[in-house]
Amino acid sequence: MNNATTDIASIWEKNMEHLKSGGFGPREQSKTLLQYWKAQERAGYPYASENVKYFEEMVEKENK
Repeated sequence: MNNATTDIASIWEKNMEHLKSGGFGPREQSKTLLQYWKAQERAGYPYASENVKYFEEMVEKENK
């Protein structure tokens, strides 16, 4: 792996650590998972945008 790939993988792992530690909020909440997937999307995680769309819809439904 080159340095760029290693750096990206490191970011993905850090985002997961933040999720597990509650850094994005309570893990059982859709808005927390939305924040996590938005962070992964910004970091170029494959298919993260699909999860962002899903959790955006979930948060919207929960807020009605």
